[in-house]
Amino acid sequence: MTGFRDVVPHEAMELFEVNEVLGQLCGDDRSENEPLWTAEEAKSILVGDHGYQNDSAQLSMLSNIIANRLTPKEQRAFLLFCTGCPRLPPGGLSALGAITVVKRSNAFDVARSLARQTLSTPIIQQQEGDDDDLEGSPLTLAMRDRSPEGDGDDPAEDPPPEDSGSSTTDVEGQSDLTQNGAMTNSSICQDDITQNMLSTDWSLPSVNTCFKYLKLPPYPEEELMYEKLLLAINHCTESFELS
Repeated sequence: MTGFRDVVPHEAMELFEVNEVLGQLCGDDRSENEPLWTAEEAKSILVGDHGYQNDSAQLSMLSNIIANRLTPKEQRAFLLFCTGCPRLPPGGLSALGAITVVKRSNAFDVARSLARQTLSTPIIQQQEGDDDDLEGSPLTLAMRDRSPEGDGDDPAEDPPPEDSGSSTTDVEGQSDLTQNGAMTNSSICQDDITQNMLSTDWSLPSVNTCFKYLKLPPYPEEELMYEKLLLAINHCTESFELS
């Protein structure tokens, strides 16, 4: 208290009640069961930047999640995740200021998903016969083994039959492979990969608490965003890293 009195005169403190002093020092004191914000207030504090606009779909999904899907306890966990404190400052939400939401690059997520999809591409091989028509012919379904330890006798490693075309397609809808094995972009694009990505392929949100800078991957669906956000806010106290 001696150090506090060096900054704030004792006479000035006599003007306040104890709960008023605690409110100024510890922030907004609300019941644990009371929501921190309404849907309109949640939308007003989220500001898109660096890849997102205020009308971006991801910001709309995020505002709906933190306003309507998070419990009051989870709202406080989200506030702790973004600011380092589970309470609103004195003055409430208006004193908090904006939470800037930027697009976190998902390039590594896409590359990892593409590698997984490529390694698990099924190869349909037609057994030798006189009939070139696939209908009624015996087929062998194998998985292409691209590992260094792959068995040379694996039928999936047999070279494809030669033809006059410049590329072959393993399965309709999958990427083409050129004769030298290189991937082409004729039948695959990043949007297609993103739609086919598994939940585990996506990274979690991260944040710079000093600047309330939320780095949010471009999740295509609200349910996926909700799942990843819950993981982040419930486990954020277990790790603090520089990014």
